[in-house]
Parts: sequence; structure tokens; C-alpha cells
Amino acid sequence: MIKEYTFYGTKISDFRRGELPGRIYEAFVKEIISGRWSIGERLPSYEQLYRDTGISRTSIDVAMKKLEVDGYIERVHKKGIFLKTTHPGKHAEVGTLALVLEADCLEIDPYSYSTKTESFGLLCVDQIREEAESLGIRLKPLLIDKTSKGLEIIQQEFLELQENHNFRGILSLVNKSLLNDVLVLGDTPVVYLGTEDISSVPCISGNPYLSLELLTKKVIEFGHKEIVFIPDPTGSKIGHNLLMDVFRKNLAKASLLCNEEIHQISSELKHVDLVSIKAILDACESTTAIIAGRFRYWSKGG
Repeated sequence: MIKEYTFYGTKISDFRRGELPGRIYEAFVKEIISGRWSIGERLPSYEQLYRDTGISRTSIDVAMKKLEVDGYIERVHKKGIFLKTTHPGKHAEVGTLALVLEADCLEIDPYSYSTKTESFGLLCVDQIREEAESLGIRLKPLLIDKTSKGLEIIQQEFLELQENHNFRGILSLVNKSLLNDVLVLGDTPVVYLGTEDISSVPCISGNPYLSLELLTKKVIEFGHKEIVFIPDPTGSKIGHNLLMDVFRKNLAKASLLCNEEIHQISSELKHVDLVSIKAILDACESTTAIIAGRFRYWSKGG
């Protein structure tokens, strides 16, 4: 008989022998990232967790040890378990995303694949993978080959991904029409990269200033009047200010005002997590669109 437990609203089960500690770990990470506990706050004891959930101390202990190894918590002798950070330097794997792209044949190395997109220039799969891995996200390329055999393969791979509890959704380098022709998506979350669909598209370009200019113009064209830009808090102060200048100028051209209060809050962020994003959202009562930027600056050396 499969046992099912409720962990802070998340349903977890011991579907396969030995799987429960991993599910508990994932549930803990979800709650940590969502801001359930503040940094330095003591987490519930094993005994309290057992009373609340019915999960054995042994399974909880395995999950806690992994949380400690990955840098989320700190166990202090005779005092308890405390939240160390919501943004550890060593990211735990947070899930798998399917990266859907079109290819003439299935022999191609998907990571060397680059494609010209409708809006924002050239996208390189290897660069997307590198960025994803830095966030703890695993990419699984799905290549669309329009032959009957190729379609059968991608449909089978997609079904296998959907059965994986770590599967989080799709990044698509193909348009909606082609994706819907190939896969039965159901409720699967999809983000389309490099298309004109501004309702779901991150802006990717080799030039961050051009990216911001293009995306701001598009958001304004879609009728938004109250727009906020949140720069990458890990970037340089100079880069931050230059990007804000680009954003202000585009708003001014459309006779729109920049929300300087949000700019001030975002400029004080040290890293991105859900707690800091919530603080920004609380100040965005009348905002209708948010542009978030994360840019990597390359030097000649690497």
C-alpha cells in the first residue's frame, strides 16, 4: 500500500522504495524558496515534523542532511536546525525542462545547435544549457524531426518526461503552431524563446541594452502604461545604471513615467530569491508589466 503524506500543503508519497527522502527534500526546498522561513530562523524539530506529517524521523534526517550539504541549512548542536540561506552557492537541482527545437535530422548534436529567432537574433542551445545548469536546472533537448519516425520519438520522449516528478515544463525554440502539431501539451507550462509572444517570452540578445530597448518597446506596444524594470542584482552598479537609463528613455519617448521607488528597492537587492521578489511585488500595486533582466558580461579572457 502506498503511503501519502502532506508536507506544508504538498502531497508526497513513497511510491517507490527509498524515494521518500528525495520527495521530502524537494518539498523543503520549495518552502524555503517561497519564504516560509527567514534566514537565521529555526526550522521545526524532527519531533514536530513527525507529529505534523507522520513521516518517520529516518526519512526526515536523510532529507535534512542533503539540505545541509547543499547549503540551505545549518545544524547547531543542542540548539536546532536553522535556515542558512535561500540562495546557496551550490544550487540543488530544482527540476528538468524540455528544450524543444527543430532539426533536419536526429543525428545532430543538440547542444551545438544554434537557430535564428524571429525577434532577438541567434540562440545557442549550449549557452542556454550553461545558464540553466548554473541555476540547478537540467535541460532535456527534444528535437523535432517531421518524419513519422522522428515524431514518434519526440512524442515518446515527452511522455517519459511527463512521468518524471522533477519535470517542470518546456522552453520552446519553435512557434506555438508547430509545438501544438507535435505534442499534446495539456497543462504543461511553456515559455517560447525568441518569438513575438511577449506574454511569455524572455528577451535574449547578445547586447543587454538592445534587449531591454526592444522588449520595453514591445511591452509599450501591447498597451502597458505602468511598467517596472528589475535589473540583475548580481550585475555591476555601472551596468545597472546604464540599463535603467535605457529603460527611462524608452518610457519617456512614450510619455510614461518611471517608478523610481521600485528602482530603488531593486537596486538594493543582493541576489534573486522569492522573498526579495515578493518585496518588489508588494510595491507594484498599479503595475501592469514587469521586465526582469539577468545578464552575463563576458570579458576577453572568458
